[in-house]
Amino acid sequence: MLVWAKEIQTMQSHRKNIQPSTIEGHAHLAQSVVRYLGLSSPAELEEYGIMSTADLVDFVSRLCNNHATRSDYFKAKQLTTNIIPILLSAGLTLSTHPLLALLKLHQTLLLSSFSPQATQEYLDEVIRISGKYFAGLSVVLEEGHPLRGVALTELGKLLAVDEPSPQTAPLKDESFPPSGPARLKAAYETHLRARKELLIGFGRDTEGGEIGQDVRETLVSLEQELGVWKTGIRNVMEDMRTTTEAIRA
Repeated sequence: MLVWAKEIQTMQSHRKNIQPSTIEGHAHLAQSVVRYLGLSSPAELEEYGIMSTADLVDFVSRLCNNHATRSDYFKAKQLTTNIIPILLSAGLTLSTHPLLALLKLHQTLLLSSFSPQATQEYLDEVIRISGKYFAGLSVVLEEGHPLRGVALTELGKLLAVDEPSPQTAPLKDESFPPSGPARLKAAYETHLRARKELLIGFGRDTEGGEIGQDVRETLVSLEQELGVWKTGIRNVMEDMRTTTEAIRA
């Protein structure tokens, strides 16, 4: 319970902005919390970091606000998850309204829950949605528009994320996103395209702005990774050739 109370403390409180119409509901919830904890006096609340009535109201406000935020998130995610496939199956192009806006919303919602512990399926889904969003955006906006550069940067960074469970079987040529070395190559090429767009959108004098400079650093890192991979492949091929020649001899 103490751990849960600490988590509640990190949430945002709206105690000073509570509307009169919600005061009664907050009061009932506060009473329910006290009963749930099995407390009989205000002093017993100190164990949970609640030193006054104001602290208790803060506690309830944080609880209510967090619940509302989570509810809105799940409703929006359910909406985009259900509607996007329907619009695509109806033949709408990615650049049409409201599909393009829904793709961006869905991407934002997925990214807001993205973590280093994300599954392969989750990562692939974010990449696919980001790819669709850029494809639609590229029809609406001309090359060099800042939004195109930013969208490509987002896609490139997602492609550069280490795969939790890379595919072991060969994928079809048209499969997206690719897996393994092909994904690393796609990340590099996407960053190259992003840098080109950012140099146009934000100016060559500033190296494409802060985002452009970050992309340049990422490109250097990706080039090194690709170089290591290519060297490894060459070494394996050379070992195989040497072994084959030895067998024939």
